Amino acid sequence: MPQPLPSLLPLLDGYDAFILDQWGVLHDGAEPLPGALEAVHGLLDAGKVIVTLSNSGRRRAHAEGVLERMGFPVRRFRSNVTSGEAAFAALRAGEVAGEPLPGRRCYLVRRDDDVSVVDGSGVERVNDLADADFVMLSGVQGDRYGLDHFLAELAPAMARRLPVICSNPDLVALTANGNELSPGAVAEAYRERTGVVPIYVGKPYRPVYERCLEALPDVSKARIVCVGDSLAHDVKGGALMGLRTLFCVDGIHGADFDRGRPLGEQTDTVRRLAAAHGSPAPDYVIDRLRWS
Repeated sequence: MPQPLPSLLPLLDGYDAFILDQWGVLHDGAEPLPGALEAVHGLLDAGKVIVTLSNSGRRRAHAEGVLERMGFPVRRFRSNVTSGEAAFAALRAGEVAGEPLPGRRCYLVRRDDDVSVVDGSGVERVNDLADADFVMLSGVQGDRYGLDHFLAELAPAMARRLPVICSNPDLVALTANGNELSPGAVAEAYRERTGVVPIYVGKPYRPVYERCLEALPDVSKARIVCVGDSLAHDVKGGALMGLRTLFCVDGIHGADFDRGRPLGEQTDTVRRLAAAHGSPAPDYVIDRLRWS
């Protein structure tokens, strides 16, 4: 049964390191979420180690810049891991998910014209799907376009059944304006229409968690807790790595909970939602990241 928490304070004796999701836990893409800055400073001042882990399809430098602009003490974090950085490393190495790349020419679907996940990797970025060996889904303008827009863009790729690598497995992301379409939803729609199974880089898959653990060689897995707002990605991924998990309700699943009722009365909802998303129930549940 998930244990409801009033704050992070009950976890201080049992855990030394916290792997924190970014979107939906620390911020909404525009501003820090209420209580997040205080919670981060509280953990660091208590001697705890922080690693951030984001399914952002962009490289680490972009995520660190966003956090710094919002006032987070990024230089005090042990590491900042993004699925985009892991994808760049995979492209440069010439293999992803243990398999050789499906070619060396990539059509990149991205947000804000950020091409850093491909450029410099040794993979050629092409502008015409007719020239591509595979599609890389890094980001989408979910605030401007719906799913149909991206499926129309990728129609030539679907006709050829091109392989797809997705460096952001999230289906939706919490923003200041509510939940927004994310690349994982496009990848899944592509699969449904073509039968092509996307290659995902990011949570809930092991490689990004292994990057986090590489930054924590001095911390036992039993003393690490993963914090996130996605049951299918943060909670499932942490559990599959044998780590404890803390689920933040006021994220992408917020509409499924009654904020007027104590969390202790809604643990059955947590368990039901977790099962629906193919995830074990989290070890702990909290409304949002809060220090006290």
